[in-house]
Amino acid sequence: MQTIASSFKIGGTQRQCSLQKGQSHPVFRRWATEERKPRLIANVKITAKSTHARTEMINQRENHKLVFDEPEKLGGSDSGPTPLEGLLGAYCGCLGATAEYVAKKTKFDLGSLSFEAIGHFDPTAYRTPNMDGPPTHFQVINLKATVQTTEDEDRMRELVHRVEEMCPISSLLKAANVTVDAQWVRESKT
Repeated sequence: MQTIASSFKIGGTQRQCSLQKGQSHPVFRRWATEERKPRLIANVKITAKSTHARTEMINQRENHKLVFDEPEKLGGSDSGPTPLEGLLGAYCGCLGATAEYVAKKTKFDLGSLSFEAIGHFDPTAYRTPNMDGPPTHFQVINLKATVQTTEDEDRMRELVHRVEEMCPISSLLKAANVTVDAQWVRESKT
């Protein structure tokens, strides 16, 4: 039987893959079309313009505008959150939207949600001249989510499990090998 070997680089690490002819690797099973592109179910489109460390993003759906910027000491004008702060905000927003969806589907009594997220990364990664240094993205995110509800602990655990499994940004963080230390706290609904 013929063996097909492939070598590729991910984040500076050389990877190899060997398959028997006709065998399918789990990573490539989604690439089923002739064009070898992943099957897409929905598209999200934005436009963005960046000038002097300030990026203005506009989504095409409702023409909402969001500005990301860097502090003045890093060459920006401090007119918005940094992109990394934006990522943390997007993560909390995605968890919140997913929790609302799961709560409706499972008839979970969900009151308000509040989040606190702290991302940890190695700032020296930006000074590394090649890809062999530390990653430039968050390596660890500490998350505290407070959920107001009348539900018991078992239902709370079920909600958290489903939310963490369904949230697209959670999935993205897992794929990037970001460690998320999440603490979900149940608070009595008043």
